[in-house]
Amino acid sequence: MDIADKIRAGARWLGAAKFVTQIYTWVLTVMTMRLLAPEDYAIMSMAGVFLAFIVQFEELGLRVKLVQMKDYTVEYARSVYGLVLVTNFALVLALSLASPFIAAFFKQSILVPIIITLSVSMMISALGSIPDALIKRQLDFRSLAIIDVVRAVTASTATFVLASLGFGVWSLVGSAVIGSVVGTLGLVLVSPFRSAPSFNFKGMGDTLQFGGLVMLQRLVWWAYSGLDSLLIGRFYPAASLGIYSTAGTLATLPIEKVGSILNVLSFTGLSRVNQDLEMFRHYLRRATKLVALILFPTFFGIAAIANEFAPVLLGERWNGLGTIAAILALSAPARCISSVVTESLNSLGKPELHLRCMLVTAGLFAAGIVAGLPIGLHAIAAGVVAASLLACLHNANLVCKQVEMPLSRLLVGMWQPTAAGLIMLVVISLLRPLLPIEFPSAAGLGVTIAMGALIYAGLIAAFDRDGFRLVLALAKRG
Repeated sequence: MDIADKIRAGARWLGAAKFVTQIYTWVLTVMTMRLLAPEDYAIMSMAGVFLAFIVQFEELGLRVKLVQMKDYTVEYARSVYGLVLVTNFALVLALSLASPFIAAFFKQSILVPIIITLSVSMMISALGSIPDALIKRQLDFRSLAIIDVVRAVTASTATFVLASLGFGVWSLVGSAVIGSVVGTLGLVLVSPFRSAPSFNFKGMGDTLQFGGLVMLQRLVWWAYSGLDSLLIGRFYPAASLGIYSTAGTLATLPIEKVGSILNVLSFTGLSRVNQDLEMFRHYLRRATKLVALILFPTFFGIAAIANEFAPVLLGERWNGLGTIAAILALSAPARCISSVVTESLNSLGKPELHLRCMLVTAGLFAAGIVAGLPIGLHAIAAGVVAASLLACLHNANLVCKQVEMPLSRLLVGMWQPTAAGLIMLVVISLLRPLLPIEFPSAAGLGVTIAMGALIYAGLIAAFDRDGFRLVLALAKRG
């Protein structure tokens, strides 16, 4: 089986796994949100901002290097494993010591035990970092899919059960810990790596240089991706942060659930052909096309229905969430494409250019968020949309120059899914008032989703034959 066949097979396995877990976890997520308060999610978001910062150091970018490099030795993997574990132990200690100061910053004393607990879960996840990298090197996406299904179902079930028992914010914390344990255990059992960590770090200078640049990329990503939550948590009431952060989670959930699949596949596949520029360009165009075909209609659909149906799904305590989710959903297509094209620079072995992209993106996001901060949550969300579009164009143009391809050649493959998604959004908005169904309602939500799916599928089948064939190729048995 060649690389293309392995990637298609991987997409089928990971896609099937996500589809199976998506419905289950979304239903439980909605049910859990009806049990918890916006303030619970606000507390978790406050802890998450600083935990996400520490996570950028957890494996020093060495897991990316292990996947990207052409060959490796067992001794090398053992040394990387040892370095990752030492680093994580130091990070857990540092975060635990910093927790009282973080709690004082947000004026929430409950953050101290929550941050300490979450930092321990990070150490647990570190045990699976090298097994995860080696599974990806083998393109064994079937095993990754099974592990992800078990982890997601277990964690989401735990969240709902704990919330039902009245644990409040601790239901979210407990779910994170349980997910880490289950995911790490699965990776360790499936991976062929059975060696103990080594603490001999001689000869790792080049590796640490590459990993250091990847780590800087992630730190910059943290700086701009968490800036809105950091500032809202500091200058707005806790409930406002809960509504904004949850709206962002719902609006961009497909990035986490489906976009993560495509990022893994594109990075791993592109790393295998980084010596053949023509083949690299071909797979890069295919990766961005696939992202557009699968994710763009989802985000446009969320933008179309979020404002009316958020109260139906979540209850009155979440009023105001729908409009913010609709705005943030419009930023997601550009963020998905930007993620794929910038990650391709790591596949090429050019993390310094990836870092440059992240710095530009961070500057644009900071400007958009700060400009909207004095106005309100909707203005902050609009600033994120503008920053996402500008960053995507900049990053895609830089990548195209590196692979000697006109930007137009990359963008041309995405115009049909974009146009079809926008047409779907407009048609849904025009037809919905004419339907003999009460809105908002659960029945109306189902009819609207079905109608949007049919409109989009019909447009793609009629006007984007290449995209239609690409989706069929993924669906066929390999």
